[in-house]
Amino acid sequence: VVNGQVNITNLPWTLSETEIEFKTGLKKLLLVNDLVATAAALPYLKETDLIQIKIGDKAPENSLAAVIAPGTGMGMGFFFKNKKGSHILPSEGGHAGFAPGNVREEALLHFLRTQQEQVSAHICIEDLLCGPGLKNIYDFVVHDSGRAAALELTKSFLSADPAAMISQAALNGTDDHCITALDMFVEILGSHCGNVAVTTVATGGIYLGGGVPPRIASKINSDLFRNRFIDKGKMEDLVKRIPVYLIKDDYAALVGASSLASEIL
Repeated sequence: VVNGQVNITNLPWTLSETEIEFKTGLKKLLLVNDLVATAAALPYLKETDLIQIKIGDKAPENSLAAVIAPGTGMGMGFFFKNKKGSHILPSEGGHAGFAPGNVREEALLHFLRTQQEQVSAHICIEDLLCGPGLKNIYDFVVHDSGRAAALELTKSFLSADPAAMISQAALNGTDDHCITALDMFVEILGSHCGNVAVTTVATGGIYLGGGVPPRIASKINSDLFRNRFIDKGKMEDLVKRIPVYLIKDDYAALVGASSLASEIL
């Protein structure tokens, strides 16, 4: 959202605050990204709304917290607080380039570029860390293994969400390809969260939102995620002090939107 106007990334819509105000008769309207709304909810979340994935230090008075939300896409937002108050920072970090963390992830990057028939194709975080992204990782795992995918599973993709089927089969331990794909998803997520933590010095914590993390909470709440999160070389001591939480509350964005609305009344 720039100057009260937005061109929706995945829809052919252009929205304007002033135009909507005029057509609806509203005196004041604020357009915000869904992750801005989620970030605005952080001060209102209770312990029961969260799962602690990694322990860390208490947030200092001046601190920044990051929300990273894999869902239908990959959203990000930031909450900054200091003595003067709090500020919400928008982000399009999900469209930043994917950085492989090991040789297998380098092969994954090459596979995705091959799929687009461009050696230099831009492969972003959202191509991996979202529902469709899990399917992309699964396709790579099948290709890399040299073994055919389970026919019954691939048939289910025609009538159900592939990401849901893959994650379910992985959590149930019924398909090796799915288990490997979900493990890779969680490791890449951990690495990306660690990258965000050092980029922003997120001493206020990392918060996982979106539709995907609650469905695979048991897998994220593991050393697969934590080891990749803290694997930051000289900055390992910094990320070790940063806590990570998973947001369970499906309505967190609405809570944040309400708080933002109250500020403009």
